[in-house]
Order: sequence, then structure tokens, then C-alpha cells
Amino acid sequence: MAPFKENRKFDIQFNEPEHASELTPDWDVLHYQIGRGDYKALLQGLYTSRLQIALCRYKVDIFEQGAIPKGTGVIGFPFHQAQSHYCGGVLLDDEIPVLCIGEEYEFKTKGTAATLTMAVDMDLLQQVARERTGHELSSLITNKRLNIHPDDRIRIRTRLTALLTSLLKKDQLHLDVRQQVLLERVILETVFTHVRDKNRDLYPVQRLQSALLAREYIVNNPHSDLDISRLCQVTGCARETLHKGFRERYGMSPGRYIRTIRLNGARAELLQTRQYGMVADIAMKWGFSHLGRFSRYYRQLFGESPRETANRNAVPPAWKNQLSPLIHSCPPPGS
Repeated sequence: MAPFKENRKFDIQFNEPEHASELTPDWDVLHYQIGRGDYKALLQGLYTSRLQIALCRYKVDIFEQGAIPKGTGVIGFPFHQAQSHYCGGVLLDDEIPVLCIGEEYEFKTKGTAATLTMAVDMDLLQQVARERTGHELSSLITNKRLNIHPDDRIRIRTRLTALLTSLLKKDQLHLDVRQQVLLERVILETVFTHVRDKNRDLYPVQRLQSALLAREYIVNNPHSDLDISRLCQVTGCARETLHKGFRERYGMSPGRYIRTIRLNGARAELLQTRQYGMVADIAMKWGFSHLGRFSRYYRQLFGESPRETANRNAVPPAWKNQLSPLIHSCPPPGS
């Protein structure tokens, strides 16, 4: 289940969104940077045979979309609750995210953020939920959320973060089977002792579904002509409905979402280019006909110019000029 199969604890820093996806090969996850500044993230955690607990800190706004491994349940504790959009809307003070059995999810943070996350063997998760609450786990979940008192949510997050921090300070972390089982029970019972059985519908389904359909069309057609009118045709909903659905689900307008997806796509290509002078071509490919405006949006999001990104791996023209005489002066093979 755990993606970090070779370690019992881990402490990893990464500076590009795609590195986060590479760290979890068992998860079908994509990360996008959607806020201004340098992308920096720190991932710390540990795992037992049936549970992985991790603390992830981000320095800029990020959007994450994917699906958890089958047979796994995931519970999360965002540190900045009011700034987190999760599966259809802002997390309320009395909610924590939960996913079960390969479910897909969307998660967006705003500003400097941190999330404490647990990935748990599904059988163990259901067992502890049943024992501590007297209910089946499925009956406790509404809209991929568990209900918990705000004070208890903060108290649990603080306690589990302190537990994780103390364990990570150990030079070597080798837990025998009994110690692993004890740690699993302590962590999960800390959560489910305070979970409440309270069901409610948070948002009208139509707006959220229209935003999801529009997002899928944008991701699958990033190079086509995209505007609000086209998205309204695709989703069959009114302009106001689509705007409100996007802001509830993703915390931004459809236009900004399109621009962010395209900027991330352009950045990925600029990081791979080996040639100077490719910025204009790549910008045009991703729908930015005005190069100055593209550069401004790019710098606002990533903290550097497109040319700086492209030139990082490009071969300088001076090298080519130096190599050219040597190539022409070499005798042909067999002469």
C-alpha cells in the first residue's frame, strides 16, 4: 500500500510539482502550481505495515487531483482549514477529508499550507471506525468528509503532529510487529473517538458537476480555443452557474483555471527544451499570442521569466559556434 516501500520514515524536499507525483507511483496523482512564487514542498512521515502518516508543507498555492490506491483509506487534517478546497467546496471547521477504496479527489490549498495525512489499510480503517463509533464507516461519511467538533479537530491534529515529530527525531526507527499494531491503534483511535454521525448536503450538485465537466474538457483540450461560451456549450449550463461552480469547487474563475493549466503546460515544455529561442513558439502553442502578457503571467506564477526557465537546460549558442569548426575540420570516416 505505502509508496515508500524501502523506508520506515522519510524526509524529502522537492522544488517542482511533478516531483510530488513521482514520489507516489502507486497513486494516480497530478500536482499543479496555481499560486505565485517558487514552488517548495517538504514531505515528512513514516509507515507501518498497514498505515502511513505524513506531514506535507507547501510554500505556494497548489492544486492536486487524482485517485488513491484501491484497498486504501485516506484521512486528512489541513492546518489552514478555511483556505482548503476539497472535492466540491471549502472545508468547514467541523469537517475532515476522507477517501475510501480508490476514490478520486481534488484538493486545493491557498498560500503557505500544511496537511497531516494518513493512508490506512481499508480493513483496519473500517474495523477501528466500527469499534469506536458503533457505526459502519460508510454511514459516517458525507460528501467525502467526516464530521468532528472544531476543537477536537485541532486537538487531534496537534497530538498526531507531535507524535510524528517525536518519532522522526529517532536516528533509527525499527518497530516490531507489536509496536506497529500499537502505533496504528493509537493514531486511528485518536481520530474516531471524536467523529460524529452528522449527515448534510453541502452544495447543489448541478454547479459542482458543471465545473467538473468543464475542467475535464479544459484538461483534455488545452490547446483549443477555450472561453466561457464554449464551456457553457460543453456543460449545458448558464454562465453564472459555471462561474459559481468553479469558485466553489476550485476557488477560482474558469478563465484563471484555463490560464493556470496552460502556464503549467508551457513550463513543463520549457524545462525540457534544449534550444535557445523557443519561448515564443511554446507560448503560441499553449494559446498565448501576446508574448509580453505571457511573460508577465508566467513570472507572477513561477517567480522567474519564461526565458530563464528555458535557458536552464539549453545549449548556449557560443558552444555551438565553438564546436562547428571542429566538426567541419574532422576528416570523413575511412579517409
